[in-house]
Amino acid sequence: MEFGVAGGNGLVELEKLAQEVEKEFPVEFEIYGFDSGMGLPAPQDYRDLPYIWKEGFFHMDLPALKARLARSTLVMGDVAETVPRFFEDYPDAAPIGAIFSDLDYYSSTRDSLGLLKAPDQKILPRVYLYFDDIMSAELGGLMCDEVGQLKAISEYNSSNEFKKLAPIHGMQYTRKRPARWNEQIYIHHSFSHNQYAMYVHSDSNRQLPLTNRGLNDGSAI
Repeated sequence: MEFGVAGGNGLVELEKLAQEVEKEFPVEFEIYGFDSGMGLPAPQDYRDLPYIWKEGFFHMDLPALKARLARSTLVMGDVAETVPRFFEDYPDAAPIGAIFSDLDYYSSTRDSLGLLKAPDQKILPRVYLYFDDIMSAELGGLMCDEVGQLKAISEYNSSNEFKKLAPIHGMQYTRKRPARWNEQIYIHHSFSHNQYAMYVHSDSNRQLPLTNRGLNDGSAI
């Protein structure tokens, strides 16, 4: 799912990537894009970062985008209205597995996170999320935990005891390709999900047997 489609370049690319992944793994994707089509609404207050964003930014050319899309479903309207009724409007939607959040505002991001309160059969126990607007170095540090998407994430965590959003600690060191977005990937943990505790590691019998090597045989510690 992508929140904040704008011109649609991301959604077009997502379709291509989904097709490539489906060639390699036994999985199929459904893709949904949420947007009003009218660009950013007026900021509600300082938390929507009006010193960075303006009403009307990122307007969508809907006919042009529809002509480019091959498989995505566009969910048009204010997320405050479309998110609460999503599963009613799309009862056969696949379980949520990944979300790309690019709504810019605190208020819009807050409203979109309501989708994570989906029942267990409609969401995976752990969901990957990309937050586009939590990095502020290029803007001279003009964001903090009390505004924008960071504020929405903080509020979500404080208001949900058994559902939390957390970054993947150390991801920037374990990926083979360094990229700034390593720090923009979060996982949504649904601790009360009926499959959260299901063992998923590929090794069904993880052991570290004692070896014959000694500490003085030149091996590294």
